[in-house]
Amino acid sequence: MKRGDIVTMVLEHQGLRLTGRGRATENGLAKEKGLVSLYQNPFVHWIPNGVDFDLFRVEDATDQFERDRTIVGYVGTIQERLDLKLIEFLCKEHPDKNFWFIGPIWAGIRNDIEKIDENYKNIEFLGRKPYTEIPELLTKIDITIIPHKLDKFLESTNPMKMYDYLAAGKPIVTTPGAGTEMFSDIISICKTKEEFSKAIDQEIRMNTAGKIETRKNAVKMHIWENRVEKMMDFLKQ
Repeated sequence: MKRGDIVTMVLEHQGLRLTGRGRATENGLAKEKGLVSLYQNPFVHWIPNGVDFDLFRVEDATDQFERDRTIVGYVGTIQERLDLKLIEFLCKEHPDKNFWFIGPIWAGIRNDIEKIDENYKNIEFLGRKPYTEIPELLTKIDITIIPHKLDKFLESTNPMKMYDYLAAGKPIVTTPGAGTEMFSDIISICKTKEEFSKAIDQEIRMNTAGKIETRKNAVKMHIWENRVEKMMDFLKQ
């Protein structure tokens, strides 16, 4: 492998928090010596996820869509990072709501998902959908969730779905993760299942047209074009 002038990574898994140009502090998996030494190299830079903002410029349909129940939605791969106990708790606590999970189901978790699907009538697993169809699906969802497990790995992940949800103007309830603190004033970050459950009702109740626009505006600066520009800035240094 040839030696490059600079290494730039666009990753969901941050591994550790950066402070300054190419420097790092230990956080979560950052305690692994390999990752620490990697990020302390001044020619290695971490760039967080971004969003295709224009793709999500779709007219919201939550008022026109015919249904008599609130829809809570999750978009992403159905895999081990999901907190299935939390999901079951939410289904029990919110029998008046439907839960949509949009994404492929990994083989290792399929049996557990099938049991949940059988036990709860208010949850649907809609399978894999093309990314270009996600904006339209989100227009039919009232509130979005990121019910990931609380562990060291997931504490250092930067979920792209968070940016997508915000670009669609949707309320978000999530467990903590890298980057969620950037939007702590406009999303609900919850550490317990009880907090998570209450936040769903609160976000739905307090949602307004003004808040929808605030969410969209908050994520505009995180478009992929800006991420690429940042990469090019590094290359010029």
